[in-house]
Amino acid sequence: MMPLRPPFAEFPVLTTARLRLRAITPADVPALLPISFFQGKQAQTLEEAHEMHVSIRQLYEMGDLVQWGFELADDNPAIPWEHRAPARRRYGSARADHPAAPLVGTGGFFRGFPHDVGEVGYVLQPAFRGQGFATEATRAMCEFGLTRMGLRYVSAYTAPTNEASVAVLRRAGFLEVPFPKGERPDESRKFVLSGKM
Repeated sequence: MMPLRPPFAEFPVLTTARLRLRAITPADVPALLPISFFQGKQAQTLEEAHEMHVSIRQLYEMGDLVQWGFELADDNPAIPWEHRAPARRRYGSARADHPAAPLVGTGGFFRGFPHDVGEVGYVLQPAFRGQGFATEATRAMCEFGLTRMGLRYVSAYTAPTNEASVAVLRRAGFLEVPFPKGERPDESRKFVLSGKM
């Protein structure tokens, strides 16, 4: 099978036990304002968040990144009813002609795919942190990257003091590695996941 690269003919929807990873739409942006980041900068206004969404979409179309929105899977009875999309609460199941559930986080592969390597990143809404959602989404994204996109490995970077992110990466199977001389002179820590999951 030929490795997939963005932009995809059909955007890949990934599912886990508790999440559905899907494309982010302009309608999702207002709810994502608290966690909207682009090139290390956080959006301060809704206008900035929409501009970031457009820039991310352009980079996707150029083949430089893939970003998913994480929504709670409605068929999981452990998901509180109030976190399900209004149309799904009303009709009891997902229907394409009704609004999607609000996103609890975002993540994907960023900074292109040089040498068949992907850099994964993720962020969750504060109310959904510490519940394993980031680990679940990271595993799904990495499995897709390694198996469907044919990446040789996936890298991730985190601040040295961000123990929550370090824990996510370790639970997802990443190993911490030293930086090669001259690479990434900032204070971040580097993690790598390789091979088939």
